[in-house]
Amino acid sequence: MNSQLHSFGASRHANEFPLPGAGYFNNAHTVPFLNKAEGCREKWFAQTYSICSVGERLLQALKGHYDVAANQPVAEFLEQYPFIATLLFEGIDRLRQLFGAATIPMVELLEEDDAPGYTELFATVRTNLPANEASAKLDEFDRGWWLDASLKAKGRLNFTVEYL
Repeated sequence: MNSQLHSFGASRHANEFPLPGAGYFNNAHTVPFLNKAEGCREKWFAQTYSICSVGERLLQALKGHYDVAANQPVAEFLEQYPFIATLLFEGIDRLRQLFGAATIPMVELLEEDDAPGYTELFATVRTNLPANEASAKLDEFDRGWWLDASLKAKGRLNFTVEYL
């Protein structure tokens, strides 16, 4: 084998590494290591690198359809329970069909009184409808989708109505 060729990671210069994609490289095809200040991900994968967590990205996507209560750790909750975002996305169209296209529910975390430390996310439809009409629409939402879908929520999501 040619002595000019080196296996991956065996470059003769400590500050160089071979280009990826082949088993052997000659010294002409090495690139310098990035210094620690540059960081590999930022330099080479800037188009895909994100400093946002999964929960923060889910929250940003949800904000187009839901209002989010201020000063609540909703992103952290979604990070821990990402399946909740799926249910919220599935539920919004059904809520809008029943309560009107302009419906923007409020999402907020509430802690159970009888179970300290147990939090649940509530999506609250705020409506000017008469109480009996709004309750009937929420019942229709429950029967038409939520009762089956709620099993996927694992007790961490609920939908309710607030009368304005």
